[in-house]
Amino acid sequence: AGAMEAQVVHQTGVMHRFLAKARDEGWDVIGASAEARAEDVRDFVRVSQPTLLVMGNEGAGLRTNVRRACNRLVKIPAAQRKAP
Repeated sequence: AGAMEAQVVHQTGVMHRFLAKARDEGWDVIGASAEARAEDVRDFVRVSQPTLLVMGNEGAGLRTNVRRACNRLVKIPAAQRKAP
């Protein structure tokens, strides 16, 4: 809630082509995914190059071609609530 107001957001017509071009130009293209093979996002302490984080929709997640255009996939775990 409210995160969109604090982030720079862009859109493009053909996402997987845009991501492939960005990757070829030196960007690290990271896709958020719940797949078992995805790395835990908390393992990334520092980002050393320009980076794009690609988020899918809540239902289907990333489309196949978009997922393939990513350098790697990461899991973003849900926050743990503390008991009162």
